[in-house]
Amino acid sequence: MSLIILTKSPKAGLFSKEIYWRVLRRLAGVKRGPDAVMDSLLRGLDELKRPYLLNVKSTEIKPEDTVFVNGSLETLQWAIKERKKFKKLVAGPNLVVTPNDGGGIINAPEIDLILQPSDWVRDFYLSISPRLSEKIKVWPAGVRVPEITNNRREKILVFVKNSLSGGELQALKNALAALSYKFIIKRSERSESEAFTSERAQIKYPVGFIFYDDYKQADYFRELNQAKAMLYFSLSESQGLALQEAWARNVPTLVWDRGRYEYNNYFWCAKNISCPYLNERCGMTFADFAELPAILEEFLRVLKRFDPRAYVEEQLSDLRSAEKLLAIVGL
Repeated sequence: MSLIILTKSPKAGLFSKEIYWRVLRRLAGVKRGPDAVMDSLLRGLDELKRPYLLNVKSTEIKPEDTVFVNGSLETLQWAIKERKKFKKLVAGPNLVVTPNDGGGIINAPEIDLILQPSDWVRDFYLSISPRLSEKIKVWPAGVRVPEITNNRREKILVFVKNSLSGGELQALKNALAALSYKFIIKRSERSESEAFTSERAQIKYPVGFIFYDDYKQADYFRELNQAKAMLYFSLSESQGLALQEAWARNVPTLVWDRGRYEYNNYFWCAKNISCPYLNERCGMTFADFAELPAILEEFLRVLKRFDPRAYVEEQLSDLRSAEKLLAIVGL
């Protein structure tokens, strides 16, 4: 019995659309979503010394095998058609935003297990398609836990995944300035006009900004290695791998969590929608920008009480994630 992992259809040609976009993301240095999930799983399985087969030919799949499809609806369509040729079909996570997307493909009876990255995403799915309750399992991908390379960290890193309104950005500037932090916002060399600095003369620590649509993973890791804390602004996260990467480097996070998710005509409310795996070991949240000055001050005052790296090692590392997957699929 083997675990067969498919990120592309066995029928996909060398110049298929799905392979083209995957290669393009890699060349651009962008490793988010399915690429990051799969990289973590393969590292974890290798660390466990558990065998698997990746993107094999259809003739190599045996009746006793479990097929896990990640990152490609085209591959899932192929696997559904070929379902009688293997023992179990596992799909996910995040192949579609809702169970009704992609022509409702995730509801196909041929799928035995559907992986979702967090509790709130599972509950959101079930609110739309309750019949999936026996199939959906929560499985968080892991992240690599690197060696700590810089013990002297002074920077406060601000990660902006979604655009902030003018009022929200001004509230953030005011909160930082009130604590006498020096800060510079600069999206890239292409956006000189968007740069600005604080006007306070008294300086304690520098503040750096990362914008989701304008950075490479290596840049983010380099910033994290200089950071003592991170402020994180995202409307929602199905899992929050960027947060886990910060925690793995022992960087606590203060996260803006509105507690609601909106997609087309769908609306969902839940705790920690912007940070599904954040707990008291990793950092704090705030919901309203009016709260930010007081909460930011408190967060920075108690930084030493957080221990996010240990939490990731125990629960969200590559190895722990791979162990959880094997338990879920029964291997």
